[in-house]
Amino acid sequence: MAARKKRRKRARRLQSRARPRPTRGRTWLREHGWLIGLIALLLVVGIGAVFLIPRGTEDTPPREEVSLDKSKGAADAPVVVVEYGDFQ
Repeated sequence: MAARKKRRKRARRLQSRARPRPTRGRTWLREHGWLIGLIALLLVVGIGAVFLIPRGTEDTPPREEVSLDKSKGAADAPVVVVEYGDFQ
């Protein structure tokens, strides 16, 4: 009778070792980790495309003409200020 109990105990121990223990959360992440990576990659590519695609020029105002003359104001002003600087 004692030998039979020992065999049953041993069989239960071996069965518990052979059975994989259930893990929660880790198996889902292992199975679907590629999906999370793909979504992250698509987000990065989409956001980058928004900033890199040239926008239409219809909405932009025309650029001002840049003059090489260093004077400001009207040319026929009654007062003219001349400034001189020596950078030595």
